[in-house]
Parts: sequence; C-alpha cells; structure tokens
Amino acid sequence: MLSGDFIPLDESIIPLSEWISEGINWLVYNFRDFFQVIKIPVEVTLTSLTSGLTALPFYIPIILIALLAWKFSGKRLAIFFLAFVCTHSLFGAVGSDHDDTSDGHSFGSFLCNYWRTAWRVGRP
Repeated sequence: MLSGDFIPLDESIIPLSEWISEGINWLVYNFRDFFQVIKIPVEVTLTSLTSGLTALPFYIPIILIALLAWKFSGKRLAIFFLAFVCTHSLFGAVGSDHDDTSDGHSFGSFLCNYWRTAWRVGRP
C-alpha cells in the first residue's frame, strides 16, 4: 500500500469508530442523570445569552466587542473584527434575525481572548 492511500473507516484494522460509538453509548447509559443535571444550567445560560444578544440593536454588540478587542488584544484585532463584521453584513451573510450575528460576536470575542492569552502564556 502506498503512503498516500486512504483506508476507509469500515475497512480499517483498528475499529476506532465502533469503539467511539460504544464509549459514547456507555457514557450516556451510565451517566444520564448527571447529564440531565448539567443540561439545565447550560440551557438557561445559552438561552439567556441568545435572548440578550438578539434583544439589542445589531450595532451595539459590534461596538462593544470591538472595544473589548481593542482593550484586551490591541487595535489591530479590533480593526480586523470591525472589517470582518462589516464585510460579512455587506455581502448579505447575516439573516433577518440576529442568530448569525451572535455567532460572529462569539467568534470575535473568542479570537480576542485566545490570541492575547496565547501570547502571554507562550512567551518566555
């Protein structure tokens, strides 16, 4: 077999997909009550975050996230975020509801925190 050949999962030597499926089924069966307890606060948090972001006019979260990006990660990331959101909106990629915009804001805030933290931790 050449090094570039791909072995499909159904013909593989190690049944990794079956092991993963069985492991997930075991977790769900044995820890169902635990998952049900965790589900409630996570669902409440996500629902309130979504309703809070969708209740605001679209430009307020954009400005707030750009200011947070400027404060925590610098001017370049804030400008990049604003440019991304503006071009995203100009090309019509945002629907009539703000769910797509909320996802973009979450991604932008993740980028702001990730790059700043990675730089602080990674440098000697």
